[in-house]
Amino acid sequence: MERDSYINQSISRAIKVLEALCQGKGEAGVSELSRKVGLHKSVVHRILVTLEENEWVEKDENSGKYRLGLGILSVRSSLMRHPLIAVSRPIMMKLLELTDETIVLAVENKIGAICIEKLETPRSVKLTSEVGRYFPLHAGATGIAILIGMPESRIRSHLFSKPLERYTERTWTDPHKVLERVLKLKELGYATITGEVDEGATAIAVPLVIRHGEIYGSLTIGMPEYRFSEEKEREFVPLLFEAAEEITKALDASGI
Repeated sequence: MERDSYINQSISRAIKVLEALCQGKGEAGVSELSRKVGLHKSVVHRILVTLEENEWVEKDENSGKYRLGLGILSVRSSLMRHPLIAVSRPIMMKLLELTDETIVLAVENKIGAICIEKLETPRSVKLTSEVGRYFPLHAGATGIAILIGMPESRIRSHLFSKPLERYTERTWTDPHKVLERVLKLKELGYATITGEVDEGATAIAVPLVIRHGEIYGSLTIGMPEYRFSEEKEREFVPLLFEAAEEITKALDASGI
């Protein structure tokens, strides 16, 4: 029996709605979610009511919009035991101590890149990303670094499957130009990008390729733009490469 015959469409639709809520501002109304996931409003509404009953989403009674609920935190402790996070966290902690800047671990999924772990700098001014946040693959160092690690055919499938969204005035939205950029950055092996997803933020990121290409991810050092300098870039890039190599070697050694 083929795999597709086992897929439960109702669960798939609910997951799409949850993923859509993770994007953008983190809350949305029924009509907006309907457009995002390509389902009729009545279907989306039934899904939201079911998720709300189980506390996976909650409704703002004033705006009528939905956001993720506290019930979703029930999976957080299990997620922290995921082998990729368990192996990466101590290496990320060492990187945080060396750089004193925010460290982000992200992996590719069907709609972009998702932050699966973040260690925050103790400094008073910091970035606002959080675990569970989605990043675009076509803009910003976190997403671009993931593309850098991919074969060109897979890069093209991400860039040319749908229009590329603009986040700031600096966001590149021409897929041909983004592809050219990524192929050039492959030679460097990393990306340093400012203000393409979040205004006033700079990030330096390297790709992570795990299980011989089964998982594509990135490791990022993020900071406010005013704290970035070419000197820091020269200092941080080798540290990122070293940390990424440690993560992949540790995963290979563990048989994950």
